[in-house]
Amino acid sequence: MVTKYTEYYNQAERLYSAIVKKSSANKATYTPDELRKVAWELRKNGDMSDFVFDYIANLTYDLDDSTLEFTDEELAERQKKLGDLILDYEAGNVSVDEEETKLGTLISQLSMRSREAVVDADSFSDLKKYMHVKREIQDVLEIELQSLFKKTKGAVFLVGNVGDGKSHLLAFMKDKYDAEFESANVDVVNDATESDRPDQTAIETLLRKLEPFSDSMMYRGSERLIMAINLGVITNLLTELKKRGGYTRLVDYLTKSGVVTGELSDYEDEFFSNVSFFNQRSFEIQNGQTNSPFYEEMFNRVFSKRENNPFYKAYKEDIQEQKARVLHKNFELMLDERIKKSVIYLLIRAQIEYKQIISARVLMNFMYDIVFTNREHITYDSYLPFLIFDNPEASTLLDTISKLDPTSNQTKAIDELSIDLFHAPNVLDIIEKRLGSSNYEQFEFLFNLFRDKEQIPRYFVVLVNTLLRVEFLLDARNSLLDSQSYKEFVSTIQDVRDNGMSFSLFELVDRSLDFWNGNIGKDEYVVKMRAKNATTVAVKLELEPVSMRAQGTEIILTIDNANAMSGKETSEIEIDYRTFELLQKVVKGYVLKKEDRQAAIKFDEFVSAITRNTKSTKTNLLYSPKIGKTFELKGSYGKVSLKEINE
Repeated sequence: MVTKYTEYYNQAERLYSAIVKKSSANKATYTPDELRKVAWELRKNGDMSDFVFDYIANLTYDLDDSTLEFTDEELAERQKKLGDLILDYEAGNVSVDEEETKLGTLISQLSMRSREAVVDADSFSDLKKYMHVKREIQDVLEIELQSLFKKTKGAVFLVGNVGDGKSHLLAFMKDKYDAEFESANVDVVNDATESDRPDQTAIETLLRKLEPFSDSMMYRGSERLIMAINLGVITNLLTELKKRGGYTRLVDYLTKSGVVTGELSDYEDEFFSNVSFFNQRSFEIQNGQTNSPFYEEMFNRVFSKRENNPFYKAYKEDIQEQKARVLHKNFELMLDERIKKSVIYLLIRAQIEYKQIISARVLMNFMYDIVFTNREHITYDSYLPFLIFDNPEASTLLDTISKLDPTSNQTKAIDELSIDLFHAPNVLDIIEKRLGSSNYEQFEFLFNLFRDKEQIPRYFVVLVNTLLRVEFLLDARNSLLDSQSYKEFVSTIQDVRDNGMSFSLFELVDRSLDFWNGNIGKDEYVVKMRAKNATTVAVKLELEPVSMRAQGTEIILTIDNANAMSGKETSEIEIDYRTFELLQKVVKGYVLKKEDRQAAIKFDEFVSAITRNTKSTKTNLLYSPKIGKTFELKGSYGKVSLKEINE
């Protein structure tokens, strides 16, 4: 073919050779049309992504057009882009359409964007049946349903947060007890956030469904209702019921049962009952370590070699058909029990440290996000260690987990490791020795992407980060990479759960009070109000722990102050992980910033309240930061004396 852009044309021929070499296509005499045909066949078979195919098609059309004119800048840009694609193909780094594989098609159904993510109580697909994992709440709901089937009239409220699995559980029950639902004529409200009529709001729809349970209709009819409803919606519903009136019994039940606040009581009613997700623990603590049977089983439904696992079956069929993709390599890594445990450990840390809500739906989407990539070019950031720790834009959960990236640990040991690697004559040999041969072999494909690039600073940094992430995934509790504060907080939660008290936590809170508003160096005296240069008053606290309870990822402390004003002796404070970590820093001399107080606003308010409610004693202390002196303010027999303390 005659063209004035000979170099550009020759580049396209080189691309054709690279594609044919990497595929099973038969090589023919090169023409732009032949390149287009090969690309089309690969696209049809799922071996080339739409993006790459569209680029090649447009390229061949340009080469076929003898009238086409390019400026020097346009030609240089096109040649660079084509050159990059050739290098990617020759290195095997070109993205293909993962969904064209059997595993890709199946695992995509875990995504939030999949139709499978929309749960219908009247539909329970084979995949949903397979992914169903029994939890304690299922037994509770079954008991309430059996009772509802036998009642003349009644309503069950299934309450939780968005994505908890309410609709999934309800669909499972409807599938299991289809005949009972039918014979008892149970009305199912599966999504209380939507209206079933265009002329009604969601709340109006709920009110219509609940009309048979109004005061005037309570003892008429034989309606049976089960309603899956979110906490925010049931709160709005209660407000509307109170406003409208005529629902005294229902309002009493929703209020006294605690179903609206999530703090459930034993209050019962012959017509109403509730099943709440709020008492469900998604993780357990044993011997100071966290685990989650629910998460483990959910992960095993996808990432395991069980014979009945459709995901593993699809994976094996793709491998046999030579359709291995990046997805399959990531899937292989997740089959490793060590890596699976480390990922679950990260999920629990996200819950404890950042109060991340992880519903069943969010969990399945997470499993999709950490193995599936739609990136244009396949490189190191397409693989599991980067999809987990360096993928914050994919979801809120992955944004949280990016904050737990082991590469953010600034420790002396990690600094020394970086220096040793930087000065090593062969970095990859050192990494292999550090990881061990079998572990290195497992990730060799990833480390090889950095071969001959180790001396380039930006690649060296990424290589070190890769090593740290791999080490973490192989052993999340490695002391080099784990958080000591997190371990101590988990142990404290277990102590409170098992013994009802943690004296080390009380001591931490007590000592923190001495430093929160500034320390004047006198035990038991706490600065009442912080002030930069103004004289401050310190009052004497006499604190004793009354009780402690673990509530979710928080610990609730009840404390008595023997030196408090009448009626103000008892105070309560919630300690979450962020507050716990901050208190540990405070007692070691850390000076609080404004954002620290905002982050620990509940503790800041607790300090203000407990010092404000402390009664004036015969002796208080005054501290003047301007002159750096402390004075004893003493009242006796109607007289007040001020004496400098020279200690």
